[in-house]
Amino acid sequence: MGMTWITNHGWEVFILDYRGYGISEGKPSIAGVHHDAYMGLKWAITKAKEQQLPLVVLGQSIGGATAVTLVANATAEEQEQISGLVVDSAFSGYQRIAREKLSSSWVTWAFQYPLSWTITDRYSPEKQLNKLPADLPLLFLHSCTDQVIPCSHSQRSYQ
Repeated sequence: MGMTWITNHGWEVFILDYRGYGISEGKPSIAGVHHDAYMGLKWAITKAKEQQLPLVVLGQSIGGATAVTLVANATAEEQEQISGLVVDSAFSGYQRIAREKLSSSWVTWAFQYPLSWTITDRYSPEKQLNKLPADLPLLFLHSCTDQVIPCSHSQRSYQ
């Protein structure tokens, strides 16, 4: 099903598979995901300009975390081309979600902090939100029955 509902309503959608995900080649990495997202944004901005269409950036889960950082670090000119940002079920920080996942098992509970420190927090949404344009329409979506990412992450980002 995915995004067919949105295309059925006449919207054009550009969906990006990050390196190492979906059918894309390569090895996944946080920096690689953000580079791929930026290249996708540049392409989408060009297409939206050519077709004189508004551009709304939508990200879900890790894509939502990526979308916040992507838009926050876009150039001022690129940010002006973005009509809105929708963040669906995203985590607020890479280290925070790693600690939460590691703490859920007795096997890894004791290692939650040391292991989380091996993950960069450089791209974490909570560190990027203050760089978003003040006038950018922003929508956070999250179900508090989410089994993967607790809704406290979106609540934290919203605040």
